[in-house]
Amino acid sequence: MEPKSPKYLGIGYLKKHLNFIKNSSYQGVGGIWKIGASKSGPVLGITIHTHGNEPSGLAVLEYFREKFPLEQRLKNGVVIFSLNNIRATERFLAAKNTEEKMSSRFVDINMNRLPDNVMRCNKNDSRYEIRRVQELKNIWEQFDVGFDIHSTTQENDGMIMNIGAVHPQLIRGFPITDIITNIENVQIAKPAVFFYGNGSIPVMGIEAGSHESPQAFTRAIACTEVLLKNLGMIEGGTTTNDQKYREYFVDSSLIFPDASYSLVKQFKPYEEVIAGQKIATNGKHNLFAPLTGHVILAPSGMTVKNLDEEVMFFVRPPKITIFE
Repeated sequence: MEPKSPKYLGIGYLKKHLNFIKNSSYQGVGGIWKIGASKSGPVLGITIHTHGNEPSGLAVLEYFREKFPLEQRLKNGVVIFSLNNIRATERFLAAKNTEEKMSSRFVDINMNRLPDNVMRCNKNDSRYEIRRVQELKNIWEQFDVGFDIHSTTQENDGMIMNIGAVHPQLIRGFPITDIITNIENVQIAKPAVFFYGNGSIPVMGIEAGSHESPQAFTRAIACTEVLLKNLGMIEGGTTTNDQKYREYFVDSSLIFPDASYSLVKQFKPYEEVIAGQKIATNGKHNLFAPLTGHVILAPSGMTVKNLDEEVMFFVRPPKITIFE
């Protein structure tokens, strides 16, 4: 059961929790809140604000600080909250209009489009996200399970963004039944979660809904609480029957060759497309759907500012899966 939907946490309230975690540190790294129980157990890494304009993670932080005080309720193990992109989050919470909010996704480069050699880059690299990832490396490597909280520009019912194998024992009871697989093999460069743990730990993310919707906040909180229960780190268990999931395999993506291109229309989440259907144009050249299936993670408009990443992804028709 989902917790009661919180009222929208206003900017002032979000800033309160940003300031808390920004001023918290662990092993000399700022932006980290570590909670440890007296009894040994798994190390769960919960990463928030990998992108600055996705505040669901701060709603989760608020919940486990004030409404469900995790420091008192943790039975075993360690939970590490990591505010991945501090500066972009500060920009988001200081934004005065929609355009400034949209520009606060990252500072220099998308933290979910990292170069393979990010850990070998010069420690004085001018790009903030590169330096931040290098700073977080020793923290991320301690995770036994990684959970990355995101949101999207368009409203949706949530997505479980699976990395590698699906782990049904961890997602059982999530109030989300759409699973996205293979995106890490299609997207440009590496997501931050690629560097969590020792490279073989269970890792997943969620797209909780649209960036500032109370429903997204509620989903993010509920998924985090269920994950803690599934790991046996807090009291309670999931009492759901076998859940039916729609599993969408990411097959390919759409990338604009240059800024002259725009989508032919605004595409809704999971909108059906047919192979060969015109998707985008610059008036002279057209881009077409590579398959018959659906689109996900489309922008809220018809153009994009950042040409260094995908405009949206194409997924195959869903496979219905029931985890017993």
